[in-house]
Amino acid sequence: MTLNASRPFDAGRRLVLALCAALACSAFSAFTLAAPASAETSSCALYASPAGNNANPGSATAPLRTISALLARLSAGQTGCLASGQTFNEGVNIHSGESHGAEGAPVTLTSVDPSTPALINGRVVTHAGADWLTFTHLNFTFSEYLLPSITIGSTHTTWTYDDVTAPTTICFNLINSSTWGVAVNTVIEHDRIHGCGSQETFLCNQNIPLCETPPNDGFFIHAIYIGGGRNTIIRNDYLYNNADRAVQMRSGAEGVIVEHNIMDADGEGVIFGDGATGATVQWNIITGSHSKCGELSGCYDYGASEYNAAGSNLFAHNDVYGNQCANPVPACWPNAGNIEKMSHVTVEKNVEVAPLYVDAGAGNYALQASSPVLGYGPDAVQPEATSGSGTVTEVPSPTPVTESSGHTKHGGSKKGAARVASSVRRRSAPRRTSHHRRRRHRGRHHHHHHKRALSHRH
Repeated sequence: MTLNASRPFDAGRRLVLALCAALACSAFSAFTLAAPASAETSSCALYASPAGNNANPGSATAPLRTISALLARLSAGQTGCLASGQTFNEGVNIHSGESHGAEGAPVTLTSVDPSTPALINGRVVTHAGADWLTFTHLNFTFSEYLLPSITIGSTHTTWTYDDVTAPTTICFNLINSSTWGVAVNTVIEHDRIHGCGSQETFLCNQNIPLCETPPNDGFFIHAIYIGGGRNTIIRNDYLYNNADRAVQMRSGAEGVIVEHNIMDADGEGVIFGDGATGATVQWNIITGSHSKCGELSGCYDYGASEYNAAGSNLFAHNDVYGNQCANPVPACWPNAGNIEKMSHVTVEKNVEVAPLYVDAGAGNYALQASSPVLGYGPDAVQPEATSGSGTVTEVPSPTPVTESSGHTKHGGSKKGAARVASSVRRRSAPRRTSHHRRRRHRGRHHHHHHKRALSHRH
């Protein structure tokens, strides 16, 4: 097992996009995911600390030094614990045979004290065969260009109660590669995924050679990029202040479930990309999508959109509100709305209403008691009521939406912008270029980004 990731997957062209740094930095300062009641993980089989030594036995008093050494020594069903509050400056490549999880007995990596997570400052890659791994109560960051941060090419990996950020690149990359592996049965739950691409600077919006050369060429830095991702579950997460899509599904994304998440102030919410099939996106709150790319060039800042999806997909029971394309601006014509017209996605029973976050500006995405969508978002029971006869029935939508040609309208007038509540953060929107130019631009960058996201960087 190598200590420094050898970059098997190229995240694509240098993905350049500006976000307000202040928004990214303020994320979740006042709202954190709950840690278990126990102050210390009681099931630690082995320990690691930056002050340890890989020649040590790995006990609490004589810990190992690196994550790689820790994972190599853990047996199926065991838990390895990282020193809480400490930073591990290492990339971790996990190949087949270098981890020993098994069905029903995964290897778990966590922090000694879950309330004070350890920080992994480096790229984490699971290769084909590095299966049955759980990463929980950890912080992740990665600041290199061109490569995605957490890259998953194995089966049955679980990421829970983690804080993930990557100021210059994609945060999660689920791949589909005959060489490097396929992400299957991935679970991303109760995570905070934010600031992915937040330090990028948008430089180009023209189809000229200069803009085809890194670092000037592109905009697509997502929170979760599903290029493979069969049977992926994304649930009960907070995805906010990311440069582009909160969730991007591409060819190979099959049977993805995205439910009970909050996606706020991202470049875009969810996109059913080329080849995506069998996806279910439901009970999410998607607000305030607005990107620099959308302001100046070829991006569509919808709460949900489609780009050559395949098969059947479902987008239902979501609150989609205050996204940039809800305003009738040229970038989104003729399909202005919170939800783009989609031909391979069934769109039904969504609502369009301010969710009433407690304090989104401070990163507190809890819903106020008076919120009309209390059954939506993380850790929420689906809104149901029991009738007098004991029959469970669905509660009526808080605000029925008007659907036209398969997409949700946002009032259909220039007054649409006024409907954005103060609870949803917005950015300024300069004038945009022509609709036709943006559509060509969008398809071109999607093609290159997908091609390079799976390639090997030597």
